[in-house]
Amino acid sequence: MRTHHYPSDVTDEQWALIEPHLPPAPLGGRPRKTDLRDVVDAHLLHPPHRLPVAIPPCGLPAQDHRLAGFQ
Repeated sequence: MRTHHYPSDVTDEQWALIEPHLPPAPLGGRPRKTDLRDVVDAHLLHPPHRLPVAIPPCGLPAQDHRLAGFQ
């Protein structure tokens, strides 16, 4: 259950468009511990150019999870 919300978080309608394009969990491995929607939200909150943001982060996945799928 998602408990934190920021203005940059994707809406349910946006998530419905993004989710089908994300890679599935690997077969035979451990189940994912990180919600991919949280990864997308974290990436939008902290873009790669590292400009400061006015919204302090809370409850975001670890930075390596946020950036792993976007490098």
